[in-house]
Amino acid sequence: MNISEYTAFFHDGSIIDIEHKNDKVELSMSSAEMDETDLKEPIVLSKDDCIVGKLHIEGIKTIKIGNEILKGL
Repeated sequence: MNISEYTAFFHDGSIIDIEHKNDKVELSMSSAEMDETDLKEPIVLSKDDCIVGKLHIEGIKTIKIGNEILKGL
């Protein structure tokens, strides 16, 4: 599935959880509610009519919260 087709729905969705380990971050996310007519390919929606999934980001060098660099986990 090419998730870039559905970025607008994740923009209006939710972050469920964030896991940070060393240089990796895993974001558990759900999209905004969708209608089957919004789908460009067969996707099984959650019971809330959302796409639920995880975004894995690797090779992170720094994380900033505001202007402060996060140190530690």
